[in-house]
Parts: sequence; structure tokens; C-alpha cells
Amino acid sequence: MVSLEKGRKIATACAPIIAVLVVFLLMRQFLTTKYFVIPSENTTSPSDLALTYHWTRGRNDYTFTTYIPENLYEYYENKPRVPVRATTASGTTYYVNYSYYVTDPRDDKELREIVESFNEFALREGLGEEEKLELVVGFVQSIPYMLDIDSKGESEYPRYPTETLVDDVGDCEDTAILTASLLSLMGYDAVLLDVPEHMAVGISGGGVSFSGTYYLENNKKYYYVETTEPGWWIGDIPQEYRGVGAYIVHLVPMPALTHTWTAYGTTQSSTSYTTNVTVTVKNEGTAVAANAHVYAGFDAGGGALWSIQTSDNFTLDMGSETTVTLHLTLSRYKNTRLVVGVVYGGYTVDEFVE
Repeated sequence: MVSLEKGRKIATACAPIIAVLVVFLLMRQFLTTKYFVIPSENTTSPSDLALTYHWTRGRNDYTFTTYIPENLYEYYENKPRVPVRATTASGTTYYVNYSYYVTDPRDDKELREIVESFNEFALREGLGEEEKLELVVGFVQSIPYMLDIDSKGESEYPRYPTETLVDDVGDCEDTAILTASLLSLMGYDAVLLDVPEHMAVGISGGGVSFSGTYYLENNKKYYYVETTEPGWWIGDIPQEYRGVGAYIVHLVPMPALTHTWTAYGTTQSSTSYTTNVTVTVKNEGTAVAANAHVYAGFDAGGGALWSIQTSDNFTLDMGSETTVTLHLTLSRYKNTRLVVGVVYGGYTVDEFVE
């Protein structure tokens, strides 16, 4: 269930008492107030979380209310945060491909309800498509900015859209993920823009004539969308990011692999130790992971491993897991650490060192 209200500030008939009040009223005398509710086809349940947001865009004030099932929020809150690499056209790797946070389908119903409420609001108000898009962007910008270390106690904690809505805080990748999700469900070609030390959104055409800063890829313009604070319009870009390149991250389903491991059956001889390492790998992403494998070995320094063992390749569907066991041997005269990792697409996607 969702509701959206638009308020325009109005003058009152009261006589001013002090000069400040006179100025205040004069600034508001040409504005009107209008409230309305967009009902949802679904009724809320006692376990739904009621979420209300307030923001100003241009000369208008807006109030928006939606409802998120508490168990949906808990589902996303309990999902592990997976460091995902991707590759640029030149083959350089980087670590910020968060597209599977956008393409996870479990919250599509709730996000579509939000999109539908904005569509209906725009229709009733006679807003054009660009005005509606700016309204959605302003809505996300109203979510207070907060570093992950302050809100979650972790240096990096990317949120799924539902988490950002419920927590009502987020940093740049959180609000970018939410914005990209909503714009995609509105039918637009949206991308994540990985700017150094920052993340924003890019939006392309769809019959709307944007202006301002854009990134060009294959003759397609992706206009910059800043999501972290109010006041930025589509195409506006903060001074510190002007002239700075960005990786364009397309919102395609992708796997996200995590692992846990245990060691058992350790024995020793006069010259060596032997142990078995059982590794369980799970695909937390939104696409099948084909030809993945795990490895285990002992840290030899400089990125090298002693006694490294690798598993056969395996394929994991979304949400599935597999377990493999590796047998390791190490000289008793070496002081080192155990290293266990998962390889997909030619590089390590999850690694643990003990």
C-alpha cells in the first residue's frame, strides 16, 4: 500500500505580528496546497513496516508513504555482503559491480508498487515524463546520507533497495542502487556509474530529452544522476566529479559467490602436517555461476601459496551450494597461514586467510 501527497505552502489570513512573519507570508502567498492518496490494491498486514518520506522539489513539498513486509527486510538484512569484481574493456579488474543488488527479484513487487504510485501521481497532476523522473530522483535524495561505518559499524556495507528504504539512511552506492532499481522498473536504461571514490546513476533517453553531463558508450548517452543529497537535477554533476571518468556498470544478473570452510583430520609426521579442508560455496547472486572452483594452500608470501590444491570446476544455480574437500600437506618447518578461496571468471571472488 502506498500513498503520495503534494503540499504547496499557502498564505494565511492572520495579520503579521513581526517583520519576519510578513516576509515569510509574502514568499508563500502564490502557492496552494493539495493532498491526495493513491490506494494500493493490496491491504497491509500487521507485520508490514510503514515508511513515510518528506522532501521538497522545486517549489513543492511532497509526502510519500509505502509499506514493506518486515520479513522481506529481514531476508535482505541477513544476506551476506559479497565483494564482486568485474572487468573493464581493457581487462582491468575493479571491485564495485553491485548490479546483482539491483537485479535481485525478490523485492520487485514492492518496488513496482512505488513506481506505480509515482506514475499515478504524475498522471493526476499532469506531470510530464521528465518531471516524474525528477520527482523520483528527489524522493531518493531525501534519504539522509550516512557512512556505513556510522550506520552499520562496517567500512563497506552495500544495501539492497529494501534495506535503504527501511533504514532510511545510506551512502552513495545505497542510494544509487535504489535509484537505478526504480528507474529500471520505470522502463529506462539505467546504469550504475562507478566514479573514483563515489557511485552515481546514469539514465539514457527513452524519449526524454535530458541536458547536462553525460557519459557516452556505443553512441548512447547516459546522463549523470546524483543521488546522495537534495537539489541535484538529472544532468547536474558535483564540481569534484566534472571531467572525471566513470565505469559504466550495466544492470545485468550476475552470480555472487561466498564460502565457508572447516579443517579436520589433521595428522603429523616427523616432517609434515596433513589436513583435510572442506569448503562449502553458495551462490548469493542473480545468475548461474559456471566453471567455478575453490583452492586451498598455505601462505608463502608475495601472493604465492605452498601445497596449493584446487577442486574440479562446478556450476551453481542461483541460491544453490556445493561442498568439496581438499587434502593438504605442509612441512613442519614452515610457519604460515591457511588460505582458502573461490575462483570465478578467472579471478578470486571470495578469499579467507587464517
